[in-house]
Amino acid sequence: MTGNMKAMIALVLVSALVSGGIAVSDSSDADEGFTVTDSTGKTFTYSAASEHIIVTGYAATLTIIESGMAEKIYAVDQYGAVAFDDKGLERPANVWTTTYNDTSALKSNIVHAGENGLLGD
Repeated sequence: MTGNMKAMIALVLVSALVSGGIAVSDSSDADEGFTVTDSTGKTFTYSAASEHIIVTGYAATLTIIESGMAEKIYAVDQYGAVAFDDKGLERPANVWTTTYNDTSALKSNIVHAGENGLLGD
């Protein structure tokens, strides 16, 4: 999978979260793969859990931290960074700025990270 393809997948997932949510299939073990359906009904299937997570928002970031997966977070927006502060954890190296109703900077950062191979294989 090319970096550009990874960036697009990450962008689609973030867009789905921002614009209406996603549903994840009920699977007994996410390490074996899982399916995500976005709010438009488009389905994405993954062979394993991601090693790098980009998350936006305080509540979503706090949920990942509380689930014990903070070390997988590659980047957060400035609101997610506050969740790290509140939990007394070191922020991820990548804290990206977003503004209400304008996610263009976040999208640009995600695409840049994917194109430069920073999101893994």
